[in-house]
Amino acid sequence: MLRGKMPPWFSYWRVQKAFPELSGSFAVGCTDFMCSNNDSADSDVSKETSGIFVRFFYPTEKTAETQDEANHCRWVPRREYTTGMVNFMELPTWLLGRFFYWTVGSMRIPAVYNAPVLKPVASSPGRESLPCVVFSHGLGANRLVNSHFCCDLASRGCLVAAVEHRDQSASATFVLNVNNNDSEAKEEWIRYRKLKRTDDEFRLRNSQVHKRSDECIHAHNLLERIHEGNFPPNLFNDISILQQLKGRLDLSRVAIMGHSFGGATTVLSLAKDKRFRCGVALDVWMLPLGEDIYNYEVEQPLLFINTQAFHCWSENHEPQKAFINKKPDKAHHSHEVD
Repeated sequence: MLRGKMPPWFSYWRVQKAFPELSGSFAVGCTDFMCSNNDSADSDVSKETSGIFVRFFYPTEKTAETQDEANHCRWVPRREYTTGMVNFMELPTWLLGRFFYWTVGSMRIPAVYNAPVLKPVASSPGRESLPCVVFSHGLGANRLVNSHFCCDLASRGCLVAAVEHRDQSASATFVLNVNNNDSEAKEEWIRYRKLKRTDDEFRLRNSQVHKRSDECIHAHNLLERIHEGNFPPNLFNDISILQQLKGRLDLSRVAIMGHSFGGATTVLSLAKDKRFRCGVALDVWMLPLGEDIYNYEVEQPLLFINTQAFHCWSENHEPQKAFINKKPDKAHHSHEVD
């Protein structure tokens, strides 16, 4: 279901572009995990988050199989995602949804689905336990958009848990509903919620960022359960990779990262849960945090990285500077040019 094949028509017209090579020394595997609230056994997380949907990226051995591009996952395996992105950009989905999928649907990320997890080697401490990163996507994105970035972290020996948020800020996502009368779970798609003229944007985005933060905390709880070998049921009916990760996670080094709306989610998650040891906010969007964020104690190191566009966006950058000035010992800022 997650690796559906592209239709063969006009394949030679598709845009064929390759992602850059990974910077780390390992090949990369990935797998998807979804559980419902009933299966999460997570009393610390709001029940409005509807369980959790995560794609894990992790290091694996460099072999002929993992290096063969034919075995790599498709970047966007479902047309619903490209249609959702077109809808987010407020373009006609009836025309451009299929076209966008046609152009990018053949692209592959440098990761093999369900490749074996890198085996520990006693003589190589870096392979014994895996530092963990929880990643939060931006507004109108999904767990797939930042795949190459997550792959690059995994190629350096990290386990990355890329959360697909269900607060209606993703371009599209879905839940699997299990009915005892049906042999297979049924998909229920959650579409991106457009801002209406009557909406109070801050109230909407603030509500969403809190739900997003809860999902990231849920992801941390999931990492702990995987490390302990207490696996929640995976609605995709496969926990083989989770079983290989038992006892392999370095929970003393769990970071959180995110882009834009995910940057705001990063800041709030650090404030809510001190188990996150540090954070990296890429092009953080400050509006969802509001004035309340200044009242939180963010004790962990936090790195802000801005591209030129976000750095010159004064309406966003001024609150960011105010936050940094209130946390001079913990928050650091880096300015990157496009």
